[in-house]
Amino acid sequence: MDTITFREGQGNNQTATLVVNRCTERIEVRGSWNWLICLSQNDGEVVTSLVVGHPLRKECYELPPLSMHFDKTMLGLGFDASTNTLKMVCILCKSNMVSDNPDVVWKNLCTMVHVFGTNSWQEIPQVPSYSITDKVVFANGCLHWLVSHLDVPIEDGGRPVIWFNVEKEEFGLIDPPKRKCDLWRNYICRYDQVVDLNGEVGYVCTRTMEFWLLNHKKEWVPHCRFAKHIVPYGYIEVLGCWNKVGDMLIRHQANGRYAFLVYNLKNGVKHKSNIDGLDEARSPNVDPT
Repeated sequence: MDTITFREGQGNNQTATLVVNRCTERIEVRGSWNWLICLSQNDGEVVTSLVVGHPLRKECYELPPLSMHFDKTMLGLGFDASTNTLKMVCILCKSNMVSDNPDVVWKNLCTMVHVFGTNSWQEIPQVPSYSITDKVVFANGCLHWLVSHLDVPIEDGGRPVIWFNVEKEEFGLIDPPKRKCDLWRNYICRYDQVVDLNGEVGYVCTRTMEFWLLNHKKEWVPHCRFAKHIVPYGYIEVLGCWNKVGDMLIRHQANGRYAFLVYNLKNGVKHKSNIDGLDEARSPNVDPT
């Protein structure tokens, strides 16, 4: 068995331990914000527990259990500046049914919100216009997810971004940025990514390795592009900024192995980091010890 424990901190913070049976259960990192990390535990089908922890302070917050279990669960941790509270947003899929009919999609989704400090989840009437991916970025008061590639046509134009205003508790849709370079990587837009770039929402086109930033007007602004000769063969995932200068940490997967690289934004040079990669039999989300 594997365990992750956040020991008791000050005040009302509590101790929470996730015990994982390697054969049937899994711990996943579901997002982070301002040093807070959201972890979920699932039994292979449904999320069984949720914990938000601050590793440096050894503080944790265990969320109340969801009253319903659906086929898929997407999460987002955000901060409501108007009330100075954290909120967890949970979007549940009632089934794995795929449809391009918005009415069908809306009926298949459910949005639950938990306000930290309370002991329950509240269902809200708003749902996103499409199913979304697991990865989420919180910036400028909103959570941002990519639309699931199963629910939009796979085209050169990329995938739209769903946003959720944490204060107003409403959803919206942003068109993907328009690429300016020729395609040179043999991938489809299902591999495009949203990423936190020093507190801003970044969009990565993996077929051209172009980057954009989302400004306050919800417009895409070109940021940078990786030089063709420095991008290795295989799947590339941009994890975020390595430092305040904006150098980027990249996870590269090829031949069943993971390697971590740092891309220097100023001089366009990459170098291997000192983070050990994981082999094919090990999850990149949790490294058992």
